[in-house]
Amino acid sequence: MYINLQKCLSKATAKEVYDAELAKVLEVYGEDLDAYQLEGQLLHLPQVVASMGFDTSRFNSVDLISFFFRQLMIPTNCFCLIFAHWAKYCW
Repeated sequence: MYINLQKCLSKATAKEVYDAELAKVLEVYGEDLDAYQLEGQLLHLPQVVASMGFDTSRFNSVDLISFFFRQLMIPTNCFCLIFAHWAKYCW
């Protein structure tokens, strides 16, 4: 499941078509997410990511994690623990 979320966010950032990945994400989390609001947010994601200095054409999973942690301002030691947990399921 996490891989579909990662692909959806990465493709949205690179302005690629992500309909299939979004559909899979919504199958699992559809009750918890507003699909229309999420689609609107995904449309703005490339501009937000670029404004933070990321290269949206080469945006990868490490950039994705860095972006979200910058948004949340999570301390570095927490970042390391959460990244290790995430990597265990995604790689």
